[in-house]
Amino acid sequence: MRSRRVRAFALVVAASLPCAASGSDRADPDDAARLPALGAGVSITALIAAGAAATLALSRRSDKTESVASEAPRTRSYSSAADFRTSEYAAQHGLRIVGADALYFNGHERWYAGAASDPAAGTGVGVKVAVGDTGINAREAATGGVIAIDAAASYDYVNNRSGSAADDYGHGTHVAGIIAAPKNAAGMHGLAYNATVVNFKIGNSAGLITASDAQRADMLYRAARAGAMIINNSWASGSAITAFSLEQLQPSMRSMIDASRWYVANGGVVVFAAGNAGASQPAVEAGLPHLVSGIRAGWLAVVAVDGSGVLAGYSNRCGVAAAWCLAAPGSGVYSMYNDGGYAGMSGTSMAAPHAAAAIAALKSMFPNLSYLQIRERLLHTANRSGAYADAASYGQGLMDVGAASSPVGGVALPTGASASGATASVAGSGIEFQAGALRALGMQDRVLVLDNFQRAPFWVPARTFFREAVPRLVERQWASLRSRGPGRNAVAADIAGYRFGFSNGAGGEALLGSQLELAWVPHLAAPAVDSVAMGYAVRLGGMRIGLLGSVPALQETSERTLESSSLGSRKAFGMIAQRRAAATTYGVSLAMADDFDRPLGMATRGAFGVDASTAFSSGAFVEQELGRATTLSASLEISHHRQRSSGPLSAPGFAVSSASFGARTRLGAGTALSASLKHEWSGGEAARLQLPLTIDESGAIGSVTYALPYDLLLGRTAFTLRLDHRLAKQVDLRVALTHERYGFGASVTGMAALLEITAD
Repeated sequence: MRSRRVRAFALVVAASLPCAASGSDRADPDDAARLPALGAGVSITALIAAGAAATLALSRRSDKTESVASEAPRTRSYSSAADFRTSEYAAQHGLRIVGADALYFNGHERWYAGAASDPAAGTGVGVKVAVGDTGINAREAATGGVIAIDAAASYDYVNNRSGSAADDYGHGTHVAGIIAAPKNAAGMHGLAYNATVVNFKIGNSAGLITASDAQRADMLYRAARAGAMIINNSWASGSAITAFSLEQLQPSMRSMIDASRWYVANGGVVVFAAGNAGASQPAVEAGLPHLVSGIRAGWLAVVAVDGSGVLAGYSNRCGVAAAWCLAAPGSGVYSMYNDGGYAGMSGTSMAAPHAAAAIAALKSMFPNLSYLQIRERLLHTANRSGAYADAASYGQGLMDVGAASSPVGGVALPTGASASGATASVAGSGIEFQAGALRALGMQDRVLVLDNFQRAPFWVPARTFFREAVPRLVERQWASLRSRGPGRNAVAADIAGYRFGFSNGAGGEALLGSQLELAWVPHLAAPAVDSVAMGYAVRLGGMRIGLLGSVPALQETSERTLESSSLGSRKAFGMIAQRRAAATTYGVSLAMADDFDRPLGMATRGAFGVDASTAFSSGAFVEQELGRATTLSASLEISHHRQRSSGPLSAPGFAVSSASFGARTRLGAGTALSASLKHEWSGGEAARLQLPLTIDESGAIGSVTYALPYDLLLGRTAFTLRLDHRLAKQVDLRVALTHERYGFGASVTGMAALLEITAD
């Protein structure tokens, strides 16, 4: 075969122009442009922040396995974290230091996206915090607003009576205000301003802690019975934990130590102020896990920073408590006071309630995380940069609730029924549908994902995973037009009564069939992809029998799109038996192919991928010559696919029928005009796509299931008109016009022209 240089020029007249059926089903030509490429480097944090505003506006279907309650559209009240920086917010500068505005915005976006039932997510709603202090005067004199208190669970240990006790000193009210002062556009508000406080009065009017060891133990038991699994202790003894041994502490703290072990074992978190002696070690209570086993997982020691974020001179350091210690604002903190007004106070007593409130706020965001996990999250996400890297002083760093309320370690897609189950990477996971599919299916506009640190729940727009693609019609036309015919990428030779053939390239298997003098090659064995094929044909009596097999060529693209072949890495085998009688050729075919890498009609990746499948087909065809210039043809092929999947996409077996009609006529010595009409349709059970949507406190994941009907996914009607014309001996012009209509109502029209010049 002679070596040739080929120059080809393509003119795209209309690049796959998409059209719509009519009315509300109209396809949006900008949809594909707006959606990120599957597997592209998309910022998960940015996607979460984008929320539902950037998601596809699609209606839900009513045939899901889990019903989703309909509700009025939600209104975004805040467009950024800056919107939370009100004068009330600014009055309590500790909120700025710990990044509370980012926490609130993250919570608001969860609600706006429909992922949280309460717009107060991230503000402590539904969470109780016990406060052991000097009592609480809950009402603001200027507004009448009050700190929410569970009076029935509260107890006055100073006067030994049930109920919420008043504060005759001021300390307890100030502490409680830092946690849960109401947000009402006056004064200041607490970090967890929608949390509920359980008021335990253990300090008298002089500010002295008078509760006995037994009473302090009882406080822990009462807190747990009330559901308050966070307890704030803004008090400390004057001695460092390193000044004692366990044997020395036990006589005066035996009951409290036992109760602390029980409280932590049942999931509670104990928060203690580190102390105000300016010492290198924390006070006894904050450093207790240094000597006492079984409580470290639920203990949190807190040191104080001033308004500039530097460790306050009066604050004890973390010292031996560094592993369970962090820093929070404690100097000049503005909060409620027991006279109904507000006051500024300083001390680690003011730092501790910031941490207790942060746990409450985060728990209201992450219902499936335990209080112990939330505590660990606070420690893990604390700011360790610069001076905060000094663990002896700052422990794990400066508390950062903005970071704690954001994904940690990236996110993954849950593929099971529980947050503790299997997950798959978000990056590279997705499905590309044909144009019109998402609107027709009514795909939900958000998907539940879990962070890789603790399986904390977040919601991302559905566009993170799903997109529509306008068929790459012109690319297929180009591949067809550049096919150079027998003698160039397909050859054959006759040996001992057999005709052997070989082909390589786009559409090569169909050309191989021509070389083997076969009137038709089954679709399963001859897709329009680059492949290497070999085969032979032999005449047996009045029949011509052909066998051919193919595997993908080495140059086949690894990109997985609707146009890169539904057969992927498949291997195929076909057998054709035909008979010719006068001007008529007819016959039957059998074919098989395996290693299908995705269901037909979709391009799937990552978590939505399916196991390889096998398909078998049978077909019949007829070709009729009309005179010397015109040939008519028709064929029918039915293929049965066996598909398997154990992930979110379930693809059961299905059948695809394909009928085609064609005509070709020679208009002259160097000119041919051909037309073809092909219709594909399907039947059988629909594929099912299960998407995670909700999560409860136990970590159980609720999903919505969508039926993906194969008749719509695979339905396609295509009409092609093609002209082949030889302009000169080594100059060929080929032009193709194609119109395709798909099952979801979308259609596409494209025209391509190729001028090919060959030279020896």
